[in-house]
Amino acid sequence: MRDFTIVKRMFETFPEDATLMLVSRYGRSDAVTKGNIIQAAGNIAGGQDIRALLIQALDEKSVYEEENPNSVGKPMRICDLAYNQLVLRYKIRHVLRTISPAHRIEDRDYHIGILKGML
Repeated sequence: MRDFTIVKRMFETFPEDATLMLVSRYGRSDAVTKGNIIQAAGNIAGGQDIRALLIQALDEKSVYEEENPNSVGKPMRICDLAYNQLVLRYKIRHVLRTISPAHRIEDRDYHIGILKGML
């Protein structure tokens, strides 16, 4: 986790250098790494490349987190993370503000569909 935090701060400080690496790494990563990339991408500048990456991730249904018996609902998926990043990053109005494990998968997919239609 410490390494992730350090790398994330480096990305935020040097977004031009980070953007190409994040985009190229995303396509060849496992679900956990993809989720980490989406979270990092939401906080860095990067223009159209980062926006395109976040939009592409709306189609990724892989589970990002392990299922936790103490948690309510199904674990977060990459598309859920991307939805949250897009809505917060671009201050998109008239949609559900965030998606969480407490939302049913069908409800998450519904709201992701609305966002896709807006983009």
